[in-house]
Amino acid sequence: MENNTLSAWDYVLVCFFERRPIPEYFYPHELKISNKLKQQIKKRLGIHQNMTIKILELHFDGHNGDHLLVYHDTPAITTMIAIGTHHTIFDQL
Repeated sequence: MENNTLSAWDYVLVCFFERRPIPEYFYPHELKISNKLKQQIKKRLGIHQNMTIKILELHFDGHNGDHLLVYHDTPAITTMIAIGTHHTIFDQL
């Protein structure tokens, strides 16, 4: 696969789903949010309340940016729940 032909999102998603490290350029880090906010996100997105969600924050242009992957992860399967900015994920709760 030619990485230079992929968009930044596509490249990150390939790494994510193939369980390869996302390059440090994207400054990937888990976003810690309160249980109350997690419940609000689940309700807004129609997610089963027993699912454990995680949020990975990424910066596509170095340390600037505001891109989030919301997902549920188990050893057997990863489910992508939402992709968006802080604004699209949080501001409309």
